[in-house]
Amino acid sequence: MAFQLIDSLTKAQTPGASLAGMTDEQMKKIEALREKIKVEEDMARREMDRQQMEAVELAMLESRVMHRGGLAMTQVDDIGIGIDRLTFWLGKLVKMVDCARLTTLNGALDVPTPIQCGKFFAAISMLHIHMRK
Repeated sequence: MAFQLIDSLTKAQTPGASLAGMTDEQMKKIEALREKIKVEEDMARREMDRQQMEAVELAMLESRVMHRGGLAMTQVDDIGIGIDRLTFWLGKLVKMVDCARLTTLNGALDVPTPIQCGKFFAAISMLHIHMRK
């Protein structure tokens, strides 16, 4: 979303609300950051797919054990361990995605000048106000 906002602000013709004054060097840095974040998002997406598959396998195992009637203690332990492992990896996934979000924000604020950062924050604020309406 931040990159889409930067793109629209660089093309905007509205005086005072535009980032059209960004230099080529700034645009190259933004593009490099965009590529870096895309790689991180792809890694997070693959990890999420893997975790979803493990959750499905865990649910199938739990369902199979429940349908047999009696629960063997090792099977119950296996389900508990599987849930703990899934919880651990989902926590790591949330941290990975949060790190990508913070990297995006920090990178998007390192490149522009202070005046451009102010315009960027104003645009983000307006976007959030419109989204909440």
